[in-house]
Amino acid sequence: MREFMTGFTGRCPDVLSTKDKGGLQMPKWTYYLTVYNQLDRPFKLQTENIAWGRTEGEDVCPENFPQIIEPEKSGKYFVYAPAGTSTGIEFYLIFNDVAPAGKSMYGTVQVNVDMPYWKTKNTSSCKRDGNLRVDGFQEVPDGAHDFSTSVIVSRSVSSQEELSLIHISE
Repeated sequence: MREFMTGFTGRCPDVLSTKDKGGLQMPKWTYYLTVYNQLDRPFKLQTENIAWGRTEGEDVCPENFPQIIEPEKSGKYFVYAPAGTSTGIEFYLIFNDVAPAGKSMYGTVQVNVDMPYWKTKNTSSCKRDGNLRVDGFQEVPDGAHDFSTSVIVSRSVSSQEELSLIHISE
């Protein structure tokens, strides 16, 4: 078993081993995202759109891309472009909490990543809406081909709830 700094275990892609016909090491692109759910309810991968990159194959970790992250657990999301290919990585993921019957959703989180093959300008973002708070996300630096970041998702307290909490504690 191989373990990456993001906590991935299992048979994961050995994207470092591919060489071109001349024996030179070919570049690879890897992006590891760990999502920590600190909500009081499950957090769901609502949408995945992977324009460039792979998430599966015989060498990909079996725990890659869980659809549901239970409260106080984490999910691992690994996207890669294998060495020897002329593609980078481009994708977005949208998550939302799973509200119990009769309750409202807290909000959504969207992660966007573009690590193009043809230029060194990388872009990435993590946006949230509603009553969600997101901490820890780091943008992919320009020129990076191998990157890892994590996101901690928790509930933000609305100003009305803050006033209620202050009133209760007085």
